[in-house]
Amino acid sequence: MSGFIKRIVQTVGLAVLAVATGCQQPLANNILPQPASISQQLIIKFKPGTIPCNSAGIAHLSSTTRISLEFIRPMSGDACVVKQFAINKEGLSQGQKKLQQHSSVELVEQDVEMKAL
Repeated sequence: MSGFIKRIVQTVGLAVLAVATGCQQPLANNILPQPASISQQLIIKFKPGTIPCNSAGIAHLSSTTRISLEFIRPMSGDACVVKQFAINKEGLSQGQKKLQQHSSVELVEQDVEMKAL
């Protein structure tokens, strides 16, 4: 069997396996599915002792608020850099307003690149 045909057979086999198992692979980083077309990075500062700034904490916040978020990295002072996903700019804006109203959230702002003067 030629290399090209062998790769086609392997690819078809993987597709059949995925369909047969119902694609039951866990979500990456325990985040909500992202049917989004846009994203932006945010800094979220939490009130002390509320939500841990790690993958699990952000996954929990994402599932309870129904806002698609992905943990990027922790910062000092109970703050995190996260990526927010939405279908459009209005969805990003509404998600940020909802995050700001969350009882464990102290601050939400866009993460922008700082440039030296």
